[in-house]
Amino acid sequence: MADLEKMEANLKRLEEKQKAIQARRERQLARFNAEKRKQRTKRLIEKGAILEDLQAVAKGLKKVPQAPRVSKAEDPEGYARYQAYRQFTQAKERLSETISPEDSLSWLSELVAFSQWASGITFSNEDGSQEKAYDRFRRFKNQLR
Repeated sequence: MADLEKMEANLKRLEEKQKAIQARRERQLARFNAEKRKQRTKRLIEKGAILEDLQAVAKGLKKVPQAPRVSKAEDPEGYARYQAYRQFTQAKERLSETISPEDSLSWLSELVAFSQWASGITFSNEDGSQEKAYDRFRRFKNQLR
């Protein structure tokens, strides 16, 4: 009889351990899923910022490189660069407020359609070989670097 009670106590202890391990697993899985959501959110924000920049340039705003914030007395030229970047950012934000998600989708669809159309264009080189427009463009961009 004592063996039976020991076995029951052992089973009960193992079940409690199993419940604790399951709870720990669920907490770890929740942390993992939260981290994945944070990473996805970060990617979406970064992609949205890139789209916002592209649309601003397409609408006629001149892109200004990012500049660190400095005081006017410390570095007048750096301050002017910072102010230009700040004005570009503010104009870009105002413009982005007028562009709806549907407008963005339409604009991107047009870009994809254009790139597919342009990918079929080929040029004849001086040596008689054929070159796709995209390959020529990439070669030209690499020469500029």
